[in-house]
Amino acid sequence: MATVATEKNQIDETESAWLAKRRMGIGGTDIAAICGMDKWKSPLDVYRAKVEGVKVEDNAAMRRGRALESLVADEYAINSDNIVLLPEKRIVEHPNCTYFLASVDRIIMPKDGSQFSGNGILECKTTARLIDRETIPQTWVCQAQWYMYVMDLQWASIAWMGGNFQFDYIEIERNDEFIDYLVQEAVKFWTNHIEPQSPPEPRTAADVMYLYPKHSPGKELPLVEESARVVETYKSLTARIKHLEAEQDELKERIITMFGDAESLTYAGQTLATYKAPKDSVKFDTKRFEVENAELYNTYCITVPNSRRLLVK
Repeated sequence: MATVATEKNQIDETESAWLAKRRMGIGGTDIAAICGMDKWKSPLDVYRAKVEGVKVEDNAAMRRGRALESLVADEYAINSDNIVLLPEKRIVEHPNCTYFLASVDRIIMPKDGSQFSGNGILECKTTARLIDRETIPQTWVCQAQWYMYVMDLQWASIAWMGGNFQFDYIEIERNDEFIDYLVQEAVKFWTNHIEPQSPPEPRTAADVMYLYPKHSPGKELPLVEESARVVETYKSLTARIKHLEAEQDELKERIITMFGDAESLTYAGQTLATYKAPKDSVKFDTKRFEVENAELYNTYCITVPNSRRLLVK
């Protein structure tokens, strides 16, 4: 039992060292966000991870991805016939820029007759979506190109296990023109934000809430025409949604009136809708408790700061 605990501690220490090293530079999972091409992560998220040590909360999808990485690599080896190897180092630095980092899943050696020569990179992905070769996420491509640059390699494969355990892979060549763009953006981000510890401008609502949790009373921001059109478009969409919701409510009323005391509505042997009461639930009567036990109620009251709320007029 002591041996198991020691091995786990060693793994935890190695993982901690790896995560600490990742904070010291820009890796493949950062570059797309820095360039504004990751819809799930903003440049400010990258900044906070590097400067403040904010960690991405582990979730079920991430755990499944780590667990299935070896399976994806095995499937790739079977389907491509390329030789798949574990990398010698978990993190590699670019020889001329120590804050450019690569942490690849596997190294691959091309099969005989391949269009590629020399070693390449294999990135293993898992997703619940159905992905085909024409809809590869841009973040995956950015990551592979970044790793090719850092490790001075000329080709990479991206293999994935998608919905319904669908497996596929693509092979991509190094694109130096695209890499030049990534490098320029990475250098600007590091020198303008990380080194001076100056956060980038917000790109998401979450970014705004972090940087500016409170408004400046009385402050007005005059908009240019393009930005004003964004607000007007939002108002137009809101009006359309309200109209559709009103139409939906009317149809809902019509459907409910069809039921009478029936539990379900059917057509051609298929259940179209049900209308039944759930089990009774227990609800705490807060207002009554406040009236009858005011002193005790006030003891457990806490002040919660309100968040900024959007109101389009």
